[in-house]
This record gives sequence, structure tokens and C-alpha cells, in this order.
Amino acid sequence: MNNFKIRKIERTDAQEFQRLRLFALQTNSTSFGSSFEEEIKKTLEQFENFIEPSSERVFWGAFENDKLYGMVGLGREDGVKTEHKGFIRSMFVDPSVRNRGVASELIGAAISYSETAIKLEHLTLAVTSTNVEAINLYKKFGFIEYGIEPNALKIEGKYFAEVLMYRLNVP
Repeated sequence: MNNFKIRKIERTDAQEFQRLRLFALQTNSTSFGSSFEEEIKKTLEQFENFIEPSSERVFWGAFENDKLYGMVGLGREDGVKTEHKGFIRSMFVDPSVRNRGVASELIGAAISYSETAIKLEHLTLAVTSTNVEAINLYKKFGFIEYGIEPNALKIEGKYFAEVLMYRLNVP
């Protein structure tokens, strides 16, 4: 059992979000489509705007004593024909607190919110093919692999494939 409070990330959490996101991009660059070099240039106000909860997008965080240790983003697709679908993005848990159930709680919160609050029927995500722990976590929550995008990321001249996964929320 852990002592983390799982809750929506608000504008007032921007500094903590920025700190954790930059740390994640520095230490796990293959797990994100964005780069540390891009994100370090952003202002605190840009981070505030990025994490501002809306009816279309929300970030969940795992907090302990006001420090952010984990995060996951949930968003709705744009457009009338795709508004039934959503996506999971920016999943990260600080290595110092891994294996304590934080990732499971974050994914569980995002899925629950997707089903009850914004009534999504379908979730998608992409995960680097070498991140076996994350793939196994997503499978535990009912995500199914439906494809692989080869060379999805190019980092310092090296290519990384992404596993594409989906989960149907239909009861």
C-alpha cells in the first residue's frame, strides 16, 4: 500500500508538473514523443495552459506531501466521428517510487474517469516496444496490441518502434 493521493492535476501544480516532466524526458527519453530540448524552452505559463483540466483533456497525478511522483494524461479525440474515442499519453512514474502500485492507480483513475465522467467508449495509447513493464501494465487493464509502428521515434540517430494498443470501455 502507498501513501499517494491520486487526483487531477490543476494549473497550480504546473511547477511540480514541469519538474517531473523535464526529469522524465531527461531520464526516459525513449518513452516520449517530445524531447527535453523542446520542453525546457517552455514557460511555466505554457505548462499551466497544457495541464489545465477541461472537458476534453485532464492529467492525473500521484502526489505525496505536495510532491508529484507520477502522472498520466487522458484526452478526447477531436471531431464528431471520433469523439467517442480517447487517448492515454505522458504516463510516467518516478523510478524512486516504482513497484508501489502508483502506475496502476494512475491508469485506473484515468480509465474510470474516461468511462464515467467523459463517457469514452474506446481508449488508445502508444508505448515504446522496449518498455515491457509498461506494456504488461496496460495489458492488465485490458489494453490489446493492434499494431507496431516501426521507427516511430528517432533519438540520437537510433530508431524505436512503438506498440499501438487499444481498450474498449463498452460494458
